[in-house]
Amino acid sequence: MLFEKCARLIAYFTLVVGIVRVVVGVFVAIILDGDPAAIANLLGRVENSGEAINQGIMIIAVGVLMGVLVQISRSVRLNERKSDEANIWIS
Repeated sequence: MLFEKCARLIAYFTLVVGIVRVVVGVFVAIILDGDPAAIANLLGRVENSGEAINQGIMIIAVGVLMGVLVQISRSVRLNERKSDEANIWIS
């Protein structure tokens, strides 16, 4: 249960980081018109804002995948608990 809570927290954090990365990449591309100085200051070590947007989308995908795995883990745990309770009453 502890690992499930930690994984859920990490999944949410990863999702937020990915969204922020995409938003900043779009901001640099549209508002700042792909200025190289802005790219270096806001996005770090990337060639252009499109690369940062791609990285953000990949981070979002990892966060969603981790969230799905946490949900599967949670449903398996709850189903096992329900089946154990049902077996107690049957016996």
